[in-house]
Formats: sequence, C-alpha cells, structure tokens
Amino acid sequence: MIKYIVIIGLIFLVLILGQQTFFKDIGREYIGRVQQWGSGLWQSAQDYWSTHILKKVTSEVEKRQNIAKDEIKDQAKQVTQTVWQKIKGYFVGIFNSVFNKGSTEPDTTQPAAQ
Repeated sequence: MIKYIVIIGLIFLVLILGQQTFFKDIGREYIGRVQQWGSGLWQSAQDYWSTHILKKVTSEVEKRQNIAKDEIKDQAKQVTQTVWQKIKGYFVGIFNSVFNKGSTEPDTTQPAAQ
C-alpha cells in the first residue's frame, strides 16, 4: 500500500516539475530515451506476434474457412434439390389436372374420405 502511494507521489512530482522551464531540456532527453525503449519493446512485441501467434491463428482460420465453404456448398445443394422437387411437384399436379379431367379412377395417393 505504501509502495503505491510513493509511486503516485513520484508521478505527481514528475508532472509538477515537468512544467518548470528549468527541467525542459532534461525532460526532452528522458522522453527521447523512453521513446527509444518503447519503440524497441513495441518492435519485439510485433515480432513475437507475427512469428508465434499469427501463424497459428492464420492456419486455423484457413482450415475453418474450408470447412465452412464445404458446408455452405452442401446446404446450397440441398436447398436447390428441395426447390426443384417442389417446382416439379407443382407442374406435375398442373399437368395431371389438365390432362386427367375425364379420368374416373380415384386418386390413390390421398386417403379416402369417410
């Protein structure tokens, strides 16, 4: 707890002293050092990301993408077949109603009404 209070106090001290013109040049020097350190740290984080994490994620995404494409193709094929069966049944029904008007045979596909 005391450690955190000391850290907060140091941050406030730096903020207050950073406003003084005397510390302007010192502040620029330290900011330059911090930027160099931060850019080196950022570059190593990017390198680690691209060599370790991104390769694994990319290969997994490609694998799942192929699975999804195959599934979509199967679904589209099933939908096309279902729609074609419905259209075919519709036109067969129209054809039967037009050309079998005089037929006296009962329709055996439907259950008999009682």
